[in-house]
This record gives sequence, structure tokens and C-alpha cells, in this order.
Amino acid sequence: MLERSLWGAASDVYNGTVTFLPLEENSEGKYQIKKCNIYQIQLTHIKDEEWSVSVVAPFPEDWFSDGIAYPKLAWLGNELLSKLAKWSVEQKPSEFKSTLSLISVAKYSKVYQDLKEKYKEMVKKDTYERKIGLLGKVWPEVTDPEKFVYEDVAIATYLLVRNCFA
Repeated sequence: MLERSLWGAASDVYNGTVTFLPLEENSEGKYQIKKCNIYQIQLTHIKDEEWSVSVVAPFPEDWFSDGIAYPKLAWLGNELLSKLAKWSVEQKPSEFKSTLSLISVAKYSKVYQDLKEKYKEMVKKDTYERKIGLLGKVWPEVTDPEKFVYEDVAIATYLLVRNCFA
């Protein structure tokens, strides 16, 4: 029985194509490519300043949509395609300032490596629990604890660097 799904992507820069591959984790924890829901986004140069963006589903007859992880083909063709076309020609300056631009990346990297080394024992399987706020409640994670330890260390590092060195 398949438990979890995610997407992988393969890019072919020469042909201007990105292929999205749905991956599913089976009960043994191994990932496999699903045979359905594979699609490609392709950028094609027509001539001079003219370009074309297309979405291709090689096996539309096998397409499955749950409306969440797997969108409907119509959404890919109508909504996503029009957004990609719009974003590709927009020239408005970004109002969002990258959070990493607010701190010294060198200081962040140093503190992150120090904290990662300090808390590496927490990476052992089934030993990590996240503390939730000041409530003191414990929320046991059901996914790989290693991901959450390093994610928490990264967040803590950013906050420490931002508050201590800003």
C-alpha cells in the first residue's frame, strides 16, 4: 500500500524542458515513479523575441486528479500555463526582501554548523519530539526526525544571528 507522495523533476536545459515525475513512498520506505501524472513544461524559442510555453502530459488517459497533490489537467493547461506566461514577461521589482539578505551568511553558516554539531544526537530515529510553544505540550513527529532537527536548527540559527548580530 502506498503511503506518501511527492514530486521529482528532471530538467533538459538544451531542449528547454522540465519533466515532473510523481514519486510515491511504499510501505518499505522506498520511492518509485508513478506511471500516471507525468507532465512536462517546455519553453520553445520561436524567433527573435518570440517564445512559447507549453504543458504536455504524455499519458493523459492515465491521469489521476485528487485536486490537491495531483491537479486536474485542465488546471495545468489553463491556470498554470497562463501564470507561467505572465510571470515570464513581468518586469515588476520584487517587494519581498530575501530573509537571508538581512543577515551575514558567513555568521549564519558558522552558527548553523556549530548548532548542528551540538544537537546531532537528536537525529537518532524515534527520539525527537518537537516542543510546542510555551504550552509545554509535546507533538511527536511521524516523519523522519532528521529533517525536523536540522529544520529547527536552521530556524534557531537564523533567529539567533538576526537578533544577536543585527
